[in-house]
Amino acid sequence: MSRQRPRKPLLCRTHLHHKWMTEHTEDGESFMRCTRCGTDRPEVDNGDFGGKNLGAGLAGMGGGGG
Repeated sequence: MSRQRPRKPLLCRTHLHHKWMTEHTEDGESFMRCTRCGTDRPEVDNGDFGGKNLGAGLAGMGGGGG
């Protein structure tokens, strides 16, 4: 008789919501893991923009009167 694996919660399966918690590797690096399904959160590379809001001009924040 084979055992069935428990299914991932619905919100995790549909990628609508995970419950992220900080975990640590053996060498001390930190990463995020969902406490419900065990999925590791991919790292986001924001690039090197120096923290500037590049989309501000698109939203009308550029100061150019119309």
